[in-house]
Amino acid sequence: MNSQMDALYMKDLGHVLAAFTRAAEPDQIEASAAAFVGDGLHLRGTKGAEDQDLVVPAAQIELSRSNLDPFVLSSPRSWYWDLSTNPPALVESALSFTVAATSTAVTLTAGVPAAFAAGTKVHVLIEGMSLASPLLITVPASSASGSPITIPVPALASGSYYAIVFVPLYPITAASFIVP
Repeated sequence: MNSQMDALYMKDLGHVLAAFTRAAEPDQIEASAAAFVGDGLHLRGTKGAEDQDLVVPAAQIELSRSNLDPFVLSSPRSWYWDLSTNPPALVESALSFTVAATSTAVTLTAGVPAAFAAGTKVHVLIEGMSLASPLLITVPASSASGSPITIPVPALASGSYYAIVFVPLYPITAASFIVP
């Protein structure tokens, strides 16, 4: 059994998108995520949005190698690379939040007893939007006390959508909504 694993993660946020092992080491280890994802990585089955198909462009994905951890392999999207440490550390999120989405807004509520830290950058993707243009918000000081965060949604055509939310230090979370 290989004692190493590889992880594909969002380079700006640290969220692990996928983790895998190899039956044997290649002659030359890949230097970038592009060797695995081509133009992008399809995320399917994100918690709260089991039927969505979100494509994260290869330019937003990094490849890393670490010691084998079966917990990361079994639930990679609950993990993140803590990019504030040197070297970055692979950490399981003990935090949680809920997402409620409507045709006009996405609302995030931090799990008890946690609150979102003021200044945290939140990325929200609506299925069909490019990752190059996510909805971005910086958590205001008022939300750091535990208040929900509300992010306006741009005008969308009628249909069913998924909001996929990336908050540093939290697992990837999603919610579905319908625009009448």
